[in-house]
Amino acid sequence: MRQRSHTVLCALFFLSGFVGLCYEICWIRSAGLIFGATTFAVSSVVALFFTGMAMGAQYFGSRSTRYSQPLKVYAFLEIGVGTFALFSRQLLTVCEIPYQLLYPSCFQHSIIISVIRVVLIALVIIPPTFLMGGTLPLFTQFYNESATASSGDLAFLYALNTIGAAAGCLICGFVLLPELGLSTTLLLIGLLAQGGGVLTLLLISRGAFFTGAVMRSGSAAQGYQRQFTDPAERGLLYATIFGTGFCVLSYEILWTRFLALITHNTVYTYTISLLTALTGIAVGSYLVHCRRPSGNATVLLGAVQILSAFFVLVSLLLPTTAWHWAASSESAGVIVVICLALMFIPTLFSGLSFPLLVDCIRHTDFSAGKHVGRVLATNTVGCVAGSMITGFILLPLLGMHATLLVITFVCLALGIMVIAFLSKGVSYRAKALVTLVSLLIWGLLATTTKVRLPADYLAKERDLIDFVEGKSAFISVIKRNGDTKMELDRMWQGQKNTGHQIMAAHLPMLLHPSAKEVLVVGIGAGQTPSRFLYYDITRLDCVDLESSIPDVLKKHFEAAWLSDPRTHVIAEDGNNYLRNIDKKYDLISVEVGQVFRPQASAFYTVEFYRHARQRLAKNGIISQFLPVGFFTEEQLKAVIKTFISEFPNSTLWYNHYAELLLIGSPDRNLSIDTDGVAVLRGNPKVFAELFFGLPGTEEHFLNNPEVLAASFMMAEKGLGNIAAHAPILSDDKPVLEYGTARTTYDPQRFKRLFEEQHESPQQIIAFAGNSAAVLQKITKIQHHYISNGFK
Repeated sequence: MRQRSHTVLCALFFLSGFVGLCYEICWIRSAGLIFGATTFAVSSVVALFFTGMAMGAQYFGSRSTRYSQPLKVYAFLEIGVGTFALFSRQLLTVCEIPYQLLYPSCFQHSIIISVIRVVLIALVIIPPTFLMGGTLPLFTQFYNESATASSGDLAFLYALNTIGAAAGCLICGFVLLPELGLSTTLLLIGLLAQGGGVLTLLLISRGAFFTGAVMRSGSAAQGYQRQFTDPAERGLLYATIFGTGFCVLSYEILWTRFLALITHNTVYTYTISLLTALTGIAVGSYLVHCRRPSGNATVLLGAVQILSAFFVLVSLLLPTTAWHWAASSESAGVIVVICLALMFIPTLFSGLSFPLLVDCIRHTDFSAGKHVGRVLATNTVGCVAGSMITGFILLPLLGMHATLLVITFVCLALGIMVIAFLSKGVSYRAKALVTLVSLLIWGLLATTTKVRLPADYLAKERDLIDFVEGKSAFISVIKRNGDTKMELDRMWQGQKNTGHQIMAAHLPMLLHPSAKEVLVVGIGAGQTPSRFLYYDITRLDCVDLESSIPDVLKKHFEAAWLSDPRTHVIAEDGNNYLRNIDKKYDLISVEVGQVFRPQASAFYTVEFYRHARQRLAKNGIISQFLPVGFFTEEQLKAVIKTFISEFPNSTLWYNHYAELLLIGSPDRNLSIDTDGVAVLRGNPKVFAELFFGLPGTEEHFLNNPEVLAASFMMAEKGLGNIAAHAPILSDDKPVLEYGTARTTYDPQRFKRLFEEQHESPQQIIAFAGNSAAVLQKITKIQHHYISNGFK
């Protein structure tokens, strides 16, 4: 009976970790959809998550001895967490109301809008995380007092809870979200948390667990002698607890940045990296449980910090050739191997650290729950500080390479401090030797490396002209094949020489020549937004997450258009901007490239199109890049089905072998009429620039209306036919984000589909009347596009 009760108890605590991690993943996604996917918005969610945990750990840990039945309080906390999970989406929706009211007047004031986001997110996240923070101290207090427990070993409990979190990360990230969607996942984990809490209460009521108020103090029960009685020693001990949390989260940020240099970031990257970190922590904690240190815990704790600093420094400063095997793959298997190589050993050291820190605190007069609560709270505050200071101060001011040196030195100094000032029974000579050797090794590693982050990885045997470490991506300018190109995280975004991107401005403007107010989402290298200024528009709003892009363009590309009084650059998440702004536009152009990148798929959902439709003026149109090479046929059909559900008057146009233009409107007839032709022929800048041909028909020049019309592929009838049985994509179920992360790049896969489904261009050539000769010419070029353009 005792063994069975112990097993049930362990299963319930495993479930607690599982639910907590699922909850974190879902919250980050939910808050990002509502409040934006900017780096600060996402980091705020993570920071608030940890802040609530720290507050709960401190509060319930300090009161753990006051509860006669700590396990019952733990059960009620789990029920509370589950209740918040069930209603979190509704709570976020309620908080969105004041956000939408304040956003139009505040979005250009980054500090003000950031404070508003933090406050509103905190209202939803702090209460449940506060409850979650109390679960480990309360469970530990019960476990330490209970007759059903075979051991009072915290390392085992911490490992068990963490491996539950790893399981939650794996199942939520790979199964629940892509298969069930966000709302159903939150419902499921809410019910699991509530079920675990109710089951615990039921078992308590039946006497399955010993819940008597034994009230053994942690020190007395375990036979520990008080060692850290001096206030200075106590201060150093808590500084160590804080510092370990600081370094771990700082490492997480550096690893995330580094992964973008050796592989392409997908929705799986975050899940796999988090899974690796949690697994390493769980293994480290379990090692302490299996082989409890027989000597001074502080010596091992200091050694762990020193070795962790060395490993992180060496692994991130390896020659670039050491990672050639990764080959910028998006494969989940490759990402797993990379994460294991980079993260497993340091996170295993982190897993060793937490129980060792608690072991040090046990040499005080705290109870079990109280010392766990204090350690967890202090360590978690360090995590928050590491995330915010590294992400928003060190990286922007110092850059990645210098930040790596600073953080590893802090970790090294932390280990030296522990051994030098907190380790009892170690000779001064040994302490001095450890200090000297550690500093010497770190100095040699830091100064002898020839690798410079991130420059050497951004160059990759190419001519790197310049780079900027942006808020969410590395912006690099390279020289290739005689042209200057811009990349984000080593992915092409545009070039200096005129290319096909200009058609994303020219074609919609010729379909809607009277457009005055224009919005471009995604600046790229500036080719699309700059071309809108060739026309008689009154305002051009350009929205992009990366605020550094305009400065890069001014320095290396044709950027006079940025100084045009009609141009307004807005550093913001385009999805969030369209969701909350109250302005109307005649034309919206969406220039989002690689769809597999995290959050990029949010620009292809029905929610995004619905918000875009609400921002269109009467007879307004929307134009969107379709990077077809990243889609499967089923995914493309789903995108088209979603688009035409909000924009019934839609057309598809050929623009490049790997890129199409999807143009739609709620109420405007999309055809090239006499007004558009007049603009084409009467605007000297437009006519001169379109003196070139698209891939597949380079001999036909686009300043000829017939050639321009030949890029038409199909309208609402054809689009409706190919998407008839496709699903509508939504934010709630991110199937496109997960699907494109597994899709092999291949633009040719659509050649057969377009050969079978293309429509006659007759319906969109209002300028040609009923001329059979003009229609025949256009049709011939159209066939040439489809036959020769997809290569």
